[in-house]
Order: sequence, then C-alpha cells, then structure tokens
Amino acid sequence: MMVTVIHGSYPNPKLAKRCVALWDTGASDTTLSEKAVKLLGLERVEGMEPKPVRTANGIVMSYAYWAYVQFDPQWPQMKMPVWSMPHSDVEMLIGMDVISRGVFRLWPQDGKTMLSFALPI
Repeated sequence: MMVTVIHGSYPNPKLAKRCVALWDTGASDTTLSEKAVKLLGLERVEGMEPKPVRTANGIVMSYAYWAYVQFDPQWPQMKMPVWSMPHSDVEMLIGMDVISRGVFRLWPQDGKTMLSFALPI
C-alpha cells in the first residue's frame, strides 16, 4: 500500500513522500526507514528518549519523529510520532499504534489477499 508522509512541523505537500508501507500486526509502533526520515527532514519529538526496538536482525535504538501521515487522498492527515528504523529495506511499517485506531481487515478474493482499513469519523 502506498502512504503519503509529510514533514511533521508544517504539512507542506511539497515536502511529501509516497512510501511503500507494510502492515505489521506484530509491531507495536509505526516506523520509517532512516533514509525516509532524512529525505523528509523530520524533526525528533522533544522529550521522547530513544528506545530499543527488537527486529529480525537484533535490537536497535530507535528515535521518534513527528510526521503527518495520510493513507488516502480523501482522508485527513494524522499528525503522529513515527520511529526511525535503521538498516531497513522497508520504507514504512504500520504498527498497532495505527492499526488499533481503526478497522483492519484481510480476506482472500480471487487468489489475492485483499486489505481494507477504515478510521472512525
């Protein structure tokens, strides 16, 4: 799924990046690759200490950054902290901090896996 991520201090569409996102119900937090964090020029969340994050490659230290996230052009942007993920091949990982806010559904259809996600109004 493609997700738009915009600089967290000022939602300027010129600073937006479309990211390939992986939905991960086993992840607590939403993350962005360090490359995407640098490209967007995101700012660290003041007062949030780095935290250790367990990955398939071991434990890494992750920092929180403010970002506006938009799942669909018709949906409003959500300002939220995202965590940096060093050495990640995945641009964006959507964790349970986002998934638990809405209705997440997967189902098979015509040999494909379908996904829907809806947020309450």
